[in-house]
Amino acid sequence: MIGDGDVCADYVSVLSLSEEAEQVGEAVGRHLAEIASDSLHGWNLLERMGLA
Repeated sequence: MIGDGDVCADYVSVLSLSEEAEQVGEAVGRHLAEIASDSLHGWNLLERMGLA
């Protein structure tokens, strides 16, 4: 994903071809669900603003 890693960006973006947007969204959702409780990469808040 753009913006992850050592640069510590405040905003991350997911890029895909428009015809693959649904599949990409589903894959991102599955990944986030799988790592939600991971002690190193887990998360507890997802803010969705300005989605296209």
